Amino acid sequence: MYKKNPNGTIINIGSGLDTRPTRIDLKNIHWYDIDLSEGINIRRQFINETDHLTFIEKSVFDYKWMNLIDKKENVFIIAEGIFMYFKIEQLKDLFQKLADHFTNSEIVFETFDPIIVGKAKHHESVKKLKTQSEFHSGFKSGKEIECFDDRLHFIKEWYHFDIGGKRWKNMRLLWCIPRFKKMMKIIKIKIN
Repeated sequence: MYKKNPNGTIINIGSGLDTRPTRIDLKNIHWYDIDLSEGINIRRQFINETDHLTFIEKSVFDYKWMNLIDKKENVFIIAEGIFMYFKIEQLKDLFQKLADHFTNSEIVFETFDPIIVGKAKHHESVKKLKTQSEFHSGFKSGKEIECFDDRLHFIKEWYHFDIGGKRWKNMRLLWCIPRFKKMMKIIKIKIN
């Protein structure tokens, strides 16, 4: 979308310490990082806001943040490592609100298969946390998002095992099992 829309808007939901906007030339793009106050306060210690990079201290479910976005069309939304922590009902409401506020836009998000729901204690990165984080949602296919709203259209999905390369080492052998291969995925949805 960057090449198609060099004057576009990018929204990073649950940005954490993602440094992507500092590693690319934003030129005429306006990038918004949305996270809770705690996350944005830590972020400010390492990354400065600019004319093209804005931090928004809000929960993704405090929908007032959508009114702070200058453009409402041709927006590219990213959500990495966050949606699986919310219930399907919450995500449905969020996607409907996104469709209310943005048109001709896309969202790319990371998710798990539903078989992972309730099993955060087995996930390598989550089990080390002191919090009681849990996985509350997952999707077998990105097509399921279309049931949330008529304005949402499934475009494509990628599987982590297909794009992770050597990172997965011997675990790549498990990708021969279709359900396992599709366990971690990235989904792209068009908002009309």
